Amino acid sequence: MKLDIDIGSGGPMSLHHLTRFPRLEFIGAPTPLEYLPRFSDYLGREIYIKRDDVTPMAMGGNKLRKLEFLAADALREGADTLVTAGAIQSNHVRQTAAVAARLGLHCVALLENPIGTQAENYLTNGNRLLLDLFNVEVEMCEALNAPDKQLEAVATRLEAQGFRPYVIPVGGSNALGALGYVESALEIAQQCEDAVSLSSVVVASGSAGTHAGLAVGLEQLMPDVELIGVTVSRTVAQQKPKVVALQQAVAQSLEVSATSDIILWDDYFAPGYGTPNEEGMEAVKLLARLEGILLDPVYTGKAMAGLIDGVAQKRFKDQGPIAFIHTGGAPALFAYHPHLLQLVLDSAPYLLKGAVFTLQLSIGGMFFGLILGFMLALMRLSAFWPFSLLSRFYVSIFRGTPLIAQLFMIYYGLPQFGIELDPIPSAMIGLSLNTAAYASETLRAAISSIDKGQWEAAASIGMTRWQTLRRAILPQSARVALPPLGNSFISLVKDTSLAATIQVPELFRQAQLITSRTLEVFTMYLAASLVYWGAEMSAIDVKKLVKKFHGQTVLHGIDLDVKPGEVVAIIGPSGSGKTTLLRSINLLEEPDSGTIQVGDITIDAGQSLARQKENIRALRQQVGFVFQNFNLFPHRTVLENIIEGPVIVKGEPKAEAVARARELLEKVGLSGKENSYPRRLSGGQQQRVAIARALAMRPEVILFDEPTSALDPELVGEVLNTIRQLADEKRTMVIVTHEMSFARDVADRAIFMDQGKIVEQGPAKALFASPQQPRTRQFLEKFLTQ
Repeated sequence: MKLDIDIGSGGPMSLHHLTRFPRLEFIGAPTPLEYLPRFSDYLGREIYIKRDDVTPMAMGGNKLRKLEFLAADALREGADTLVTAGAIQSNHVRQTAAVAARLGLHCVALLENPIGTQAENYLTNGNRLLLDLFNVEVEMCEALNAPDKQLEAVATRLEAQGFRPYVIPVGGSNALGALGYVESALEIAQQCEDAVSLSSVVVASGSAGTHAGLAVGLEQLMPDVELIGVTVSRTVAQQKPKVVALQQAVAQSLEVSATSDIILWDDYFAPGYGTPNEEGMEAVKLLARLEGILLDPVYTGKAMAGLIDGVAQKRFKDQGPIAFIHTGGAPALFAYHPHLLQLVLDSAPYLLKGAVFTLQLSIGGMFFGLILGFMLALMRLSAFWPFSLLSRFYVSIFRGTPLIAQLFMIYYGLPQFGIELDPIPSAMIGLSLNTAAYASETLRAAISSIDKGQWEAAASIGMTRWQTLRRAILPQSARVALPPLGNSFISLVKDTSLAATIQVPELFRQAQLITSRTLEVFTMYLAASLVYWGAEMSAIDVKKLVKKFHGQTVLHGIDLDVKPGEVVAIIGPSGSGKTTLLRSINLLEEPDSGTIQVGDITIDAGQSLARQKENIRALRQQVGFVFQNFNLFPHRTVLENIIEGPVIVKGEPKAEAVARARELLEKVGLSGKENSYPRRLSGGQQQRVAIARALAMRPEVILFDEPTSALDPELVGEVLNTIRQLADEKRTMVIVTHEMSFARDVADRAIFMDQGKIVEQGPAKALFASPQQPRTRQFLEKFLTQ
């Protein structure tokens, strides 16, 4: 088909200049321009592919574009034989043979063996097999050192035999054949017109025709697009004159100018033309596994390796979308099968080198992370509150955001502020900063675990604080810190894989796509990181919590994670440990081991709780508690009960606390009861005052310990309605209850406990509708049959 792009005689390139050349129809243009979603996710860049590999003849390929013009010219000259040359596995020769068969022409191919192999697969399979099917007359030569002269010699011999030969140069690359890729540029311009704002185009640059045709077409139609040619057989110094000469010849034939610079990358063709390399084969495997698209090991595999490395090394002019020209060549894969197996075996030294580098990166990240972590730990323990606050903020940020986000902001975001770092320093800095956040908490806990008497003993003999730390405290705390730090190092070794891949799923795909359009790299990755931070922070995080009474274990290593805004209902038979768990979270019961984290405050029950008094007080201020038996202060009025905590504990001005208390009383339906004493209220009213008292402290989470069990049945509803209202406001709540209908309808998640263990948990409605564990089903049996 002809593209309906009316540029007109006054435009940068007149379409009639292209259509006046004789042409046959082989490819059914335009070929698709497809978005590669999974590959784009992998690279963190918007990638498209121009599918010239799906042209309809002889298993596809780009040479058909050139042959539409060249074969038409051959028929115009009355030729009966097509003569061309290439390597044994030449895609061009295969497609020339197919065109000759379609047109009823004889085909003679002059072939070389550029890699010198005698492997049967290479000599008989792949493209070479297809030449036999197309009945090509094959002539072997030692080398195509002067292909134009060698082809002329073959043509002269054929003329002497009575044939009318038409010589097609290697790759179909002359000014006439390159017109096929001028038209490809027209297709790309039309396909991108309203949908994609391309920044760069990448193409394999070999015989130069494809590259030169694209250069002329894109300069006329998409002058802001950067065209990168990845060489597959020559250095830049060798390849550039060939492309420039052909570019000028094409422009002259179309009567347009060609002034754009030819950009070539020659880092990816080693060890030479026709020989696969590791980078190219990795690209072949990657695109096959991510997108189901086959590249070839000679051209497109190496060109795609250039694209992948170019993104990683930031060699493109900006962060915009990239289009890759897929020129076909998949049949050659079958010829290189034994070679590819050997390539896998030969990659072992590279894997070993990578393992050594990973270890070096891990050791470096751990070393610098420990230094910074030690400083942060001392800041956290400092009596100077700005230091302590700064340390807490640092730890919260770097523990609350993904490592991949931190690496992205360092590597891609800092250049917006004029700070450009190579990948290795970026990875080292990112890993060190992340490790420091975790190491600081380990070191702080280890230092805090040393008995206070050790500080006093050192002070008694005149040691300075630094001498005490260095000579007495650190040697003892090292024994405590080493095991968890060893685990941190193992995690760090695995985390180095992120530095190698720099890939982001889910949320970051959107950030990457937006970044490719707006170029606001730092802003977008920072925004995505903050979303992660908020999503990953837990309101409550309990790990391995154990509680014993008189030698009997009543909580067996409980793990509980409650997200902000989540309502969790804990159900189970009496004596199952529900209330003990709730009271342990608030430290009303002292656990024997395990950790409790609320926000950025962590209590380690395995250490002395007496030395964690300040943290416990801070935690309790963030955790409201509503008791089964109300526990209001009987000698104080309702208003005084509510303002006691904010005024006495938090130091709020009394007037503000009173105003807030009146709002809360209105919220729980008790306006006008400010001056009443608890004994004058019903049980339901007292419980609602208790809820208001808990809310007055502005807690991060509220714990309810069977809030209706002490109420008469007719009073239960008013308390449950108040709690239901709080759930609608997305308050974070953990509720121990025997009200099954309420737990099912109000809670986001239900937890069933029995004998001090969490037997089952899940979305509340799902757990009540279809419990998975026999014990849960037995407990809920009466409820489920109602």
